[in-house]
Amino acid sequence: MDMKKEEDATGESNEANENIYEELFSYANSDNEIVKKESLRIILSLLEENELIEYIRKNNKKCFKIIISNLNSRNKMLSLECLLNLSARLPKELTERNIIEILFDMVKEEEKYEENCIDLYIMIISNITRCKEGIYKILDLKEDTNIDINEEKFFVSYYLNKLLYFFFLPIKPSINKNINDKYIYVSHILINISSIKESSLFFKNVSFLNKISEQILNKDRFRAILPFIINLCLNETTHNYLFHDSCILFPYILSYIYTNNYSLCSNNIYNSNNVEKSDNIHHIILQKATVLINCSIIKSRIIIILLYLCKKDYSREKLHNYGIYDILRNWKSHEKDTELLSDIENIADKFEAKKNGKAFIS
Repeated sequence: MDMKKEEDATGESNEANENIYEELFSYANSDNEIVKKESLRIILSLLEENELIEYIRKNNKKCFKIIISNLNSRNKMLSLECLLNLSARLPKELTERNIIEILFDMVKEEEKYEENCIDLYIMIISNITRCKEGIYKILDLKEDTNIDINEEKFFVSYYLNKLLYFFFLPIKPSINKNINDKYIYVSHILINISSIKESSLFFKNVSFLNKISEQILNKDRFRAILPFIINLCLNETTHNYLFHDSCILFPYILSYIYTNNYSLCSNNIYNSNNVEKSDNIHHIILQKATVLINCSIIKSRIIIILLYLCKKDYSREKLHNYGIYDILRNWKSHEKDTELLSDIENIADKFEAKKNGKAFIS
């Protein structure tokens, strides 16, 4: 009997909550701007509640229509905050409501102005690309499409191309005071997109990889895109491009773990004339290297990459051509983190074992 009463009470409570949510969204659709604003503010404050998320899921057509309609009102920022929260919880449902198309239309309208909300739009899109439907939308693919792309040509969708355009612009602060890189969330989108095998064809281009390599020169950008690079490395079909003679990606990556015997001029400018000479190490690595990077996240992820690549004949041979064994010895001699030393030695042993024709246990 008590259980029956408890179930009845729960049902009544859920029904009461649904009535409240129904009323809130009707107010958010009001002609009265003050009522609309306060309703959106309350909705935003309740978006951590699973009951409201479930209500929106069941009534997503109506709820999203009301929130999206407020993008064209004085309540734009409140609406964007709601969408940012919801994009993390209901990415598939938002994709089905054409939010990506809507946001890119807003990007097109706002990019001509210095003050804009494009970084917020990109944050929402990065959440949406956590679901496969969002990725397919960004890549302009249908799930039943057989991709047939001429790999010699740089082929990207309009949406991906636009995101890359922003990512390759000079770094500038976000409207969010806690973020000093306005377009950093494009890296999250690249990570999400590259997690599915269908995306690999979009990144099989040396020119694109070299543009990405330029981002590596900024430590924060490098740290942000390393998971994307890991995803590319995990797909062997990209290795011909990653290790192409004209691709500078890996020389740039490896320069971070190599300490060069460089010198500074009196004005503290790097003196490239004093670059260390080595027949074994790729010249770009020597040119770009200064001192060992002090970021443990970057070093740990480079170890992950090397551990995987040393198991594959083609990539291992290419890394040997870059002088990987000497680079690893150099890294070990300058590394202060004792926890990393055994990993570096382990990788060096694997490369050396294969170089000498010995098998190793992965």
